[in-house]
Amino acid sequence: MVKRSKFGIGLDIGSRSIQLSVLRTSKGGFVLDTVASKELPHDAIVEGAVMDSQLVSDTVADLLKEHKLVGKEVALSVNGRHVMIKRIDTDEMTDDELNSAIMYEAKSNLPFDISEVSLDYARLPQELDTGRMQVLLVAAKNELIADATEPLRWAGGNPTLLEAEPFALQAALNEAGYLEENLAV
Repeated sequence: MVKRSKFGIGLDIGSRSIQLSVLRTSKGGFVLDTVASKELPHDAIVEGAVMDSQLVSDTVADLLKEHKLVGKEVALSVNGRHVMIKRIDTDEMTDDELNSAIMYEAKSNLPFDISEVSLDYARLPQELDTGRMQVLLVAAKNELIADATEPLRWAGGNPTLLEAEPFALQAALNEAGYLEENLAV
């Protein structure tokens, strides 16, 4: 049996508010234990960029303290125009070959300078014997990652998982052992 965490904490720092959710284990599964949100002034985050780091950090700290979560591991989601998710069609290759080729694919398929982003990718389920494969490439600008993780660190949280918003829930459930590793949601 897969060992499951006692609870999982998720945080989404949006342009208008900061949302917190806590899942905890329960007999036969998990339950949504806490949902909380704190509004941000309209100019604290503009177009995904943190304009007032102290205010955002203080708001995160208030949420964590209010729910007794300071020092806990937290999963973060990132979103916005500085996150790119792209499906790439390429020749079929082994995982080692793909790992070596991913930088070329990223340079060819992303509108960002490769030195300014953090990348991740996953092989998508393939049709057999086509000679082609599809890969999901996700890139986020490094400044966006810093804008998400630094206020949490300053607030006393420990960022342990960072996911593009559409994949955040699936990744958190995978990490906690509730889903099989390659299960698509």
